[in-house]
Amino acid sequence: MTTDAPAARLDTSRAPRPLWRRVKPKSLVHLLGIVMIAGLVYPLVMLLVRASGDVRASWDAITAIPDLWPSLLNTVWLALGCVIVAVILGVLLAMCVANLPRRWYNTAQLLCTLPLFMPPIAAVSGWVFVASSAVGYGNVLLRTLLGIESDSGPFNVYSLPWIVFITALYLVSYVFLFVSTALRESDATLELSARVFGSSWFMTQIRVVLPSIRPALYYSIGIALLLGLGQFTAPLLLGATARVDVITTEMYRLTSASPPNYDAATLLSVPLLAVAMIIVAVQRRSLGNLRRYTSVSRGAMRARTPRRWLIVPPIVYVVLAIVPPTASLILVSLSPYWTGSVDFSNMSLRSYQEVLATPQYVDSITTTLEIVLLSVIGGIVLSTAVALYITRSRSFVARLLEFTINLPIAMPGIVIGLGILISYGLGFLDLYGSQTVFVIAYIYLYMIFGTRMIVSGLTRLPDSYDHAARVAGAGAVSTFLRIKLPLLRNSMTSAGMLMLVLMSHEFAASMILRTSFLQVLSTKLFDAFNYGIYPDVAALAVIMVAISAICAVVILSTRGGRNLEI
Repeated sequence: MTTDAPAARLDTSRAPRPLWRRVKPKSLVHLLGIVMIAGLVYPLVMLLVRASGDVRASWDAITAIPDLWPSLLNTVWLALGCVIVAVILGVLLAMCVANLPRRWYNTAQLLCTLPLFMPPIAAVSGWVFVASSAVGYGNVLLRTLLGIESDSGPFNVYSLPWIVFITALYLVSYVFLFVSTALRESDATLELSARVFGSSWFMTQIRVVLPSIRPALYYSIGIALLLGLGQFTAPLLLGATARVDVITTEMYRLTSASPPNYDAATLLSVPLLAVAMIIVAVQRRSLGNLRRYTSVSRGAMRARTPRRWLIVPPIVYVVLAIVPPTASLILVSLSPYWTGSVDFSNMSLRSYQEVLATPQYVDSITTTLEIVLLSVIGGIVLSTAVALYITRSRSFVARLLEFTINLPIAMPGIVIGLGILISYGLGFLDLYGSQTVFVIAYIYLYMIFGTRMIVSGLTRLPDSYDHAARVAGAGAVSTFLRIKLPLLRNSMTSAGMLMLVLMSHEFAASMILRTSFLQVLSTKLFDAFNYGIYPDVAALAVIMVAISAICAVVILSTRGGRNLEI
């Protein structure tokens, strides 16, 4: 009799997998999102830490500033003036465009966004040449036409009302974008119903249309107020002559003193940070549940009665914002001197030849191109990654990242520049005086614009592409590279061009980060303005406008204007 030997047990135990194999891809993506949030918050935290250092010494330096309280009052008046002018004009332009015939709608919408491509420092310099009291081209022309026997006036660009006017004029486009988008998505049949019951067109806009887009109005008011509080270019160029200072210019003087007082500057920036946070909180609180304002109607645009004469306000606005400063810049750049009179016989390209033959100017142009190109490449990569993450994930980290990435919009550029300087320039990396700190600042400031445009492109792609790719065996990376990336080509190109325009315009943060041997085009233009070399100022400004115009043509030719949302 035989017995079967017991069967040998199979050793099913396995060696533990390495740690890197046990990490799920989704967890890694969330970790990268947390790293991105930390990178966005870090400069603001370091700013507050630096401000909480030697508070007594910083406070003594701030209270020693001459005319501190008038500067605070000017800041308030500038912000309120920007809100009143920009919101009223922006809403009126949006209502005019919304009631145009459909074949004119896209053209008018693009016209109202063109002032966004005007470099702020070039625009302010151009208005100086237009409305300077003695030799401004506009003043000389008005005195001639009206027969005014005076050597000055009737306008004086070096005054608070003109600072408010110039600043608000270019904030109108921001308000227009917010309100125009809301009007395009609103239910126009409500407006039509009001007209049927005898309401006039104007009263219908006041009683029906504006209440239905209340979130966009609140958001526009908040953004206009924040941008007005953080204005720097016009107060710096125009306020010095008129002795009209604001908080941002006082911060700049503290950082440009010898030695620079960064502690006092950071402490002075805290009120701006606090006001920005309060405005954002009030915005979110006042909006409440956005579903109260949601209305859906097929053919909403066709429900509005088209009015052709409403094309006039957009045309007037664009002509006023672009033609006078640009024309004056061209005239001054072609003239040997700025005298207020136009003499075509003495015009030449001498200023452009001198600018291109001066090593300091050429270095600033090449430095700007190098910094901006590196920033655009980094901004596109990060914007695409963030856009994919916040559109595909509904996690808390994704929502927090979507909120955090909007912080640079609410913060003044000079405050962001100071935070970047303290965090990366004077911090553990010690990047002060290098192009890298400029690249970090530019990406930090303008990545949100690229993210918004790429998100807009992603939302237009149906989910069926992802499903079909997964059925065919493609992974997430392969699906993006082979399917989504080609379809996002126009959105990414437009995002890159828009960031290139905005980065090449950057002035406030660049003034904080610049050194005596490293300057960009906008800061070098400011130096020429201070020295009174006006033909060189005009030539450099025209070069900036030309770069912006080329980028604008590229954006519009790739239909990027449809994705232009803030």
